[in-house]
Amino acid sequence: MGMVGVGVLLVALMMGVMVLVVVAGGNLEGSSLDNTSQEAATSQEPLGTTSDNSLILIYNSPTLTYPSYTRITSAALGTFTLVYDWTAIDVYDTLKVPNYCTCIYACWTSPECVSASLDMEGGDSNWYCHLSPSNPLERQHVARPDNVYIFWQASIPSALLLGIQSDGLEYMALEMKMIHSNAKQECDKIPGYRLAITKSVQSYNVLQSLATSLGYDVLVDLYRAMGDNEWGDGTLYSDSPMSNEAELDDKGNPKTAFTYTKDKVKGVNAMSSEHYFLCQANPLNVEW
Repeated sequence: MGMVGVGVLLVALMMGVMVLVVVAGGNLEGSSLDNTSQEAATSQEPLGTTSDNSLILIYNSPTLTYPSYTRITSAALGTFTLVYDWTAIDVYDTLKVPNYCTCIYACWTSPECVSASLDMEGGDSNWYCHLSPSNPLERQHVARPDNVYIFWQASIPSALLLGIQSDGLEYMALEMKMIHSNAKQECDKIPGYRLAITKSVQSYNVLQSLATSLGYDVLVDLYRAMGDNEWGDGTLYSDSPMSNEAELDDKGNPKTAFTYTKDKVKGVNAMSSEHYFLCQANPLNVEW
C-alpha cells in the first residue's frame, strides 16, 4: 500500500500495547478495533480524547501548499506529528520494520532519536525506518512522495503549542525574537506551518487575544516593500476582511512589517526590529 492515499492514522493504547490502524480507501489493516472505533477511523473527521483521556488525534487533509499531517498526543509516548510526503535526511540508523508503530516506538526508545521517517523504497515490500537526531528547526528534512516524516513536539525546546483556536487554525509560539524575514523562515522549517496570517476578522481577534495572553507584541506575515501592504500569501491587505476592522499604524516606513498588540496593529522596521512571533497551521483544512 502506498502512503499518499493514507487517510487517517489511529493509534490506541490497549493493555499497554500500541495498536496501529492505517486507513486507505476505507479499508482497515492490521486492526481488531470495535465497530465504533472503525466508524470513527473511516470518517476522516478529527478525533478527540479516548475514554481514558490518553489520546488526541488531529487529522489534516492534504492541501496544495502545505503538507498533510497527523498530530497524536499519547500519555505513554508524548506528542508527536506524522507529516506525509516528507523524509528525514540526517540519519544515523535505518531499520527494517513491519509497520508505522514499530518505527515510532524505535525512535521513542532511542536516546539519540528526535525524528524519523518511514518509506517502502527498498523494493522488497518492507517498511524502512530512518532514525534522525535532528529536530524540524534544524531543517534536516525534505519533501519526498510516499514517505512519512515523524517528529516529537519536545524536540523543539522553544516551541509552545497553543492548540487549535476558534478560527480553526493551530498556533505555535517559538518564544524567540526575530526580524520579519527570519521569523517567516523559522516557521517554514516546521512542515505544515507558516508565519501567522490573519486575513479574516476571526483570525485577527484570535491573534489579538493570544498577544494579550502571552504578554507581548506578536509579529505577523504582513509586509510593505513597494507601497502596498501585502500578506505572505500574496493577498493585498485591502482585499482582506480584516482591513475593515483594523487600522494600520505604519508610520510611513518604506519597508514595514506589522505586529499585533492587544489594541492595535503597529508597523515596525522589517529589516531591524526583532519581535516574538506565532507560527500557524491548518489541521482542519479550513479556509485561511
